[in-house]
Amino acid sequence: MSISYDIEGVVHRLFDLEVVSDRFSKREFVLEVVDGEYTHPIKFQTVNDRVSILNDIREGDMVKLSFNIRGNEYNGGFYTNLVAWRMRRIEGSFDNPVPNTTPPDNSAMNNGAPVEDDNLPF
Repeated sequence: MSISYDIEGVVHRLFDLEVVSDRFSKREFVLEVVDGEYTHPIKFQTVNDRVSILNDIREGDMVKLSFNIRGNEYNGGFYTNLVAWRMRRIEGSFDNPVPNTTPPDNSAMNNGAPVEDDNLPF
């Protein structure tokens, strides 16, 4: 049984491809995920034929990521991997976010009359 998860974040770091054997290769990356006021750097990996999903991704890209959680035991130690299998770029990036060019709709406030700037900090 394999459960898939989706998450959005900013690609913080891309690591080089690692060829472990003739049958196994992997590429790791770090995704920064915002949770309220905190940012969490989370390391994921792609394996074998899925390493290609990182080919057109750059550090600073905002992405939506689908991944599975995998675990194994080796020499008495337990290991957990977050294995990415699909990624797509979404609008904006950390270094160059897409600006919001739509002016706010204040017509519902003040019964449609223009809202005056009163220089209050709130």
